[in-house]
Amino acid sequence: MEARTQETQITQIAQVIDLQERREAKQQKYSVYLEAMEGIHELRSQIADYDFFMSVLALEISAEQLPELGNVSADQQIQEDLNRLNGCIDALEKLVEENKGFSLETALQLLKRGGNEETLAVLDYLSVTDCPFLARMHEILHPSEEKVAREA
Repeated sequence: MEARTQETQITQIAQVIDLQERREAKQQKYSVYLEAMEGIHELRSQIADYDFFMSVLALEISAEQLPELGNVSADQQIQEDLNRLNGCIDALEKLVEENKGFSLETALQLLKRGGNEETLAVLDYLSVTDCPFLARMHEILHPSEEKVAREA
């Protein structure tokens, strides 16, 4: 009895993996991530400055001078503002963390599309406020607008 062996040969075109290209793409995503996190850090710094400034201001202003606050004290109002601001930045940071490679601008656009009403109100307020710390937050979130304004 003769044993017959059959060889099956499978041939494919080998796909060349460009490791340098992969490395560069990974580095680019990481670079965008670091830049976005730097922006988040700047935003948090502005919130800290706002907190300090408003806390000092609250010490100098009596409750009678702030009738628009209603039943809350200046300190309570500041805390509410800080909670809203931090909530907005937390949402941005979460998007950046979950989607490494997203710029702060991309995260902002996603937040605008899917954010809750309070977050959207905060973002709208940042665009019209004359408070320097909050206006700076708007500039950080919209660097292209800042560049256009400087060039004009």
